[in-house]
Formats: sequence, C-alpha cells, structure tokens
Amino acid sequence: MEGLKRIDDVLRNVEDWQDFEKRFLYGSGFSETYIRNFRSGIKIFFEWTRSLNKQEKMLHPAEITPAHIELFFDYVKKKRSMQTAVVRNYQLKTFFRKLTEKYVFLESPFERVDERLKKKLAGPRTGNRRVRYLSYSEMQILFEYLKNWRDKEDRGKQSRFFYSYALGQFLFVHGFRISEALQLKGKDTKQFGDHYVAYFIGKGNIASEQKISLKSLEIVKQNFRKVQHRQPEEEDFLFPVTPLRYYKRIKNKDRRATIGDALYLFKEVEAEINEIKLFGWQINLGTHHFRHSLGQYLSRERGLPVQQIAKILRHKDVNVTASTYTEPESLAPEEYFE
Repeated sequence: MEGLKRIDDVLRNVEDWQDFEKRFLYGSGFSETYIRNFRSGIKIFFEWTRSLNKQEKMLHPAEITPAHIELFFDYVKKKRSMQTAVVRNYQLKTFFRKLTEKYVFLESPFERVDERLKKKLAGPRTGNRRVRYLSYSEMQILFEYLKNWRDKEDRGKQSRFFYSYALGQFLFVHGFRISEALQLKGKDTKQFGDHYVAYFIGKGNIASEQKISLKSLEIVKQNFRKVQHRQPEEEDFLFPVTPLRYYKRIKNKDRRATIGDALYLFKEVEAEINEIKLFGWQINLGTHHFRHSLGQYLSRERGLPVQQIAKILRHKDVNVTASTYTEPESLAPEEYFE
C-alpha cells in the first residue's frame, strides 16, 4: 500500500514551482551539487509549460512529450541562441534520466525522440565531429590561444576565454570532474610545501582529496581577480559566476558557477577554434573533455598502466578507465587487470 501511495503522490498534479521542487528535486534524493547545477534550467522549462494550456498550469514530468522538448528548444533558440538551447536540452535530458532512475514507472520523453529530433537537439555539426581528445601538445596550443586572446572591442569575450583557460587547465592538470571543481572554496585548499591539497565531495558523495599545483591554483586565483575585482577569501568559490555577457548584468557576483555556465563557456570556445581551424579538424569540447584528455595523455604519451591511471582519476572500477579513458592499443598488459 505504501508503494501505491508513493506512486500516487508522484503522479498527482503539480501545483506550482515550489511543489515541483519539493517533490522532484529535493524529494527525489538528488545531491545538493546536482540541484545547484541544474535547478535554473529545469525551472525555466517547467515554468514555460504554463504557456501551453489555458489554465496556465505547470505540466507534470509524466506529461512531457518529445513535442514539448522540441517546442522548448525552438523557443530558447529564438529568444537566446542555439548554444543556450543545446545547454538547456542537456540539463533536461540529465534531469529526466535521473528522475526515471529514481521512479522506474516514469518514462523519459528523450527515450521516445526520433532520429530527426536527436540531430536537431544536438545542434549544428560540421565536418567530422567524432569524439577526439586532445594530446598534451594540442592542449598547450589551446590554452595559449585562450590565455592570449585579445580584443579591445569585446572585453566580455576576452574575459570568458581567460575563464575557460583557467577552468580547462585546472580540469586537465588534476583530472577533476566539473562538479568537483566548481564546488571548491578557498577554505577547501590547504598548502603543504610546494603544493596544495583540495578537499571536496567526489562522485557518490564520497569525501575526497586531490593534490594541486601552486601554478595551477594561481591561474585560478588570477581568474577570480579578473571576475570579482578582488582577492579570493576563504568563503569564496574558486570559480565564481561567469561573465557570460557583461559584468553589469550579473545580479549576484558571490554565487558559484554552474555546470551550465561552464558548458556555455566551452561551447563558445568550441565554435571559435572550429571556425579558425586551430587544429585542422572539428572538435567537440565539453565539460568532461579535459578529464578524458588527461586519461588519453597518461595512457598514450606517458605509457602508464591502466590501474595507475584509474587511481589518478579516482575510478573504483579499472574497467571504466580501460574502456572509456584510454586507447585500446595503448593499454597496459593484461596482468594489470588481475
């Protein structure tokens, strides 16, 4: 009976955003990090669904269809940009995936999306966009380009590119997941001689720590000073709200950056370097690209055994490292799996 009552509670109509948030975000066991990163995109979508009916009622997640997803994608594309539409779509897709994992009797509308709509939601693609990760030398070329990009007529873009450089190098050098990097505050880093140690909540809500270099952290602090115009303090997030447009439009400069912010930055970089053909091939740059590139570098260029790479990337299962983060031809001998 309790199970049926729970199903009935989940399926009842949504009264307002507060009701939705209580039931489907905080009430579904999602982590605080996930809610912070995806809340705004989810709220925008479900508040938008009010315009689809005369009663102006918010639609229930079970009522959402692929048609709603496409309409919202077109709406955001028209109001904002293709880039923003792709980011919002990613946030929704992740939300529904997590929701259906929690409530197996619900079905994600993305499971019913046809091939035409899949291509549309992925955004424009030109050339060969297969996943290809950057080598160490290519990563250095990218970082140098972002660090030194200048344009007196577009200081906002200049700030965003330096932010992308600071965040990207931090992810690549230390193998952080994007959610781990964005949660860090000044007080979470402690110095030990010639290096720092960062303390954070890793995947699976596990307390973790990671050694970080003085140079890398100084680049992050330099970016903070550019964004906030002051020195970072202990309670400050190391990666504050990003300058997506202009500083004067940022309402709360003390809030942290979200995964959506970071994805927006990296997609802007992607569009730039593909347009100028920085590498001669089309790159698909996402928030996880730098961590994957680190795994490829450690495997292909450094020749480290897969178990050591798994330890560096903090993977519990070495098979995840072997299948996703390294090249098959460059893996260590089979004895490393034993």
